[in-house]
Amino acid sequence: MKRKLSVVALVAAVATSLVVLAGCGGSSNSASSAAPASSAAQSSAATDTVIKVPMEVKNETNVTLHKLYVSGAGLDEWGDELLSGQVLKNGESVKLTLTVDKNNLKWDIRAEDSDGTAVEFKGLDISEVSTDGGVITLQETSDGYVATAK
Repeated sequence: MKRKLSVVALVAAVATSLVVLAGCGGSSNSASSAAPASSAAQSSAATDTVIKVPMEVKNETNVTLHKLYVSGAGLDEWGDELLSGQVLKNGESVKLTLTVDKNNLKWDIRAEDSDGTAVEFKGLDISEVSTDGGVITLQETSDGYVATAK
């Protein structure tokens, strides 16, 4: 049965967030990982339940991305760079796994082009994503850059 993260997260507890890069587009990329900076509340929950959710990040920004970072929303530091020297062209996707708990349903994403110009997507709410996985789309719209999760 598919459940939304907002429902599952009611029983999950606070834990350190982690993102693992599993692949990019159709190519075979080496895996890398990033752990967003954790808050004091997150570090106190080593035995609590977390949910690993497979996600796909689609690049629809009309820009080739050379660096990609994530962190829990509002944290002061970014996790490790996830593309590890590879590029994510417009129209391509990268697969990753989010480790989610009830206090980790909003994410910030930072994407950079080859010149280091960055766009930050703040407060992406993933609470409506199925526990079976979902898609985060980074896109350029007439109103600017937006990220959505389904």
